[in-house]
Amino acid sequence: VTYKVYDRNGDLVAENIAGTDYSAQLPELTSYTMFFYTVSAVYDGKESEGTTSNRVGAGTFEVPIHIDLTDSNIFDLHQVVDVNDDGKTWVYDSTDGARYNYSGSNPGDDWLISPALTLEAGKAYTFTVKARAHSSSYKERFEVFMGRECNVESLTTEMLGPTIVDKATYNNFEGVLRPEEDGLYYVGFHCISDKDRFRLYIKEYDINEGLPADYPDIVTDF
Repeated sequence: VTYKVYDRNGDLVAENIAGTDYSAQLPELTSYTMFFYTVSAVYDGKESEGTTSNRVGAGTFEVPIHIDLTDSNIFDLHQVVDVNDDGKTWVYDSTDGARYNYSGSNPGDDWLISPALTLEAGKAYTFTVKARAHSSSYKERFEVFMGRECNVESLTTEMLGPTIVDKATYNNFEGVLRPEEDGLYYVGFHCISDKDRFRLYIKEYDINEGLPADYPDIVTDF
């Protein structure tokens, strides 16, 4: 048995592979790109149906950017982290984008982390998150943090403090990003709803171009 490997465009990139390892040099990227490969087995001149690998993103997003989470390909660019490992976490919803499913036993502790964003120090970036609860009878809560790496431990800069979502219609929640250094940043949406609530949805979010660092914070609680 040997194997053939096809890239994301369906082009054959390797064949007659006897083992189960394959590595590839990625091209120089100017934007965020998803990579995956399809592998088929060949025996006695016959080729099997292909099996597709997991998808891995590389590169970065430039701002301004609009992220529509109802697009499954866009949702898949995000990292989901179920911190309390209870199986109740963010999932894809074709109508509402990212959907958090409640737990009857545990409060929410679940992250949806963006792909890498290229930001500049000395600028302020405004962001808007469109979110809703499943029912006005069940209040949900979330917060938003920023960090330099795609993991929970790095998401330490608060962008939006604990926020109650108590309407079943979509509302915009706004904040400001102020990076201290040039480079790559990740945005984490952290569901912190009480246990035995219902569902929290994030349909989309926007990050706008850099403004002067002394741009005022968004007014809230008025």
